[in-house]
Parts: sequence; structure tokens; C-alpha cells
Amino acid sequence: MPFFMLLIYILPMYRLISNIVSEKESKARESMKMMGLVDFSYWLSWWVYYFIIVTIISGLCIGVLSINAIKYSNRGLVFLFFELYGLSIFGLAVFLQSFFSRARVAAVAGTLIYFGTSFINVVVQDPSVARGPKTLASLLTTIAISRGCNNLGQFEVSGVGLQMDNMQLQFENYSMATCFIVMVISLFLFFGIGLWFDNILPSAYGLRKSCCFCCLPSYWCGRGRRSERLAKKGSRNAIDAENPDDETYFEAKYMDRKNYEPVS
Repeated sequence: MPFFMLLIYILPMYRLISNIVSEKESKARESMKMMGLVDFSYWLSWWVYYFIIVTIISGLCIGVLSINAIKYSNRGLVFLFFELYGLSIFGLAVFLQSFFSRARVAAVAGTLIYFGTSFINVVVQDPSVARGPKTLASLLTTIAISRGCNNLGQFEVSGVGLQMDNMQLQFENYSMATCFIVMVISLFLFFGIGLWFDNILPSAYGLRKSCCFCCLPSYWCGRGRRSERLAKKGSRNAIDAENPDDETYFEAKYMDRKNYEPVS
């Protein structure tokens, strides 16, 4: 099952990284920012788009696995397990895209990194490995899904299934409750670090910010500047309205100095 889950999300991972970096490469994102787009709205749109995709995939996985693989477990918990895994991949994708400026390179490298991190599970899957290292390694969502699927399989083999009252039970120093919590932490951790890197790393697209940009009042109070610019624009429009037929004013305001002759 872990390998099955990894394969399912390879294509969404590839397309998500490719599309985000493509907007950066084509300067479409910077153009939208010039027209007033803020980071919150931009990333919220991607979140909603990917949330819908993950929800559809999770529903399909439940439908397929319920045929002969999942017989005893609570379907709601299993669906939440798949949903959290898919959403945590979104955080990983945002993190990985921040290092690239070319869509094709980013998509290929990001997908390889995503798949490659799953091999770390070989190091922590041994029953003798303590709970701490396994939990820490689970911050890589591919490790979390591998450990979680292992526990889910054990619940199914025992004929009990995953239920609310046995989520705290540990198998090989790992529990499903730990898996759920770590995937949520992984989502916000990698998403936050990815946004930070996206703003400070050198790039040919857009302006770079200082390392402590998120601690500056100007970052959180940027609307004041925007309101000031809009006020200035409104005052210019008011002046234009007062001088609609003044050709001299129009030439002086909208034409290069060398292209008009001022009236003395």
C-alpha cells in the first residue's frame, strides 16, 4: 500500500510544482502582483485547487481499497489518513518549488526528491528504532505514509481495523495518532519554510526580501502604502477632471517633454 500511495501522487506532485514555477518563469505571478494580488490570495487559490484534487483522489482510493483491502477499519479515519497525506504533499511542493526558476527542471527534480525520500523508510522501519527517530523522520510525509500504512495493515490483519479507540496503540514504536499529527505539522512546517525561501532566495523574477521580512511591520501593514498610492491616483484623476479641455495640461502630463511645446 505505501508504494501504491506514492505512485498515485507522483502526477499531481509533478503538475503542481510545474504549474507554480511556470507562473514564476513566465512572470505571470509578478504581473498579477502588480495588479494588486497579495500572497495570501495567490496561495489560497492554489490550496483550494489542490484540496479538491486530493479529496477526489482520497475518495477513489477508499472506493478501490474497500473492495478487498480495507474490511474492518473506520472508513472515515482511513479517508482522513489519505487526505492528510495528500495535503501534506502540498506543503512539500511549495517548499521544493522555491528552489527553482525553470518549470521543467523543477517538476522533474521535485518529483525525484519526493520519490527518493521514501527510501529513508528503510533506515527507520526496523522495530528496534525508537519512537523519537521515527516521529522525526515522519516529518517527511513519504515516511509518515509508509509507517501509517504499515500500522493500518496490522490492524486489518488482526481483524480489528483502525478505530478511534485504538489510534494510540503503538506497533513497532509508532502509532496512527502520531502519524496523523506529524502529517499536519509537516504540512504547515514545509509550507511556511517554502514561503520564506520563496521570498528571500535570489531569483531572476521579482524582488527579493530580507531574511527577517516577516518580522517587519511593513510586511503586515502593506495595505497602508497601497491606500496611499490609490489616494494619489484619485487626486490625479480629480485634477484631470477639472482640466478636461486643457490641451497644454494634457501634453505636459502625458507626453515626453521633447514632444510638446509649452505655451508661454
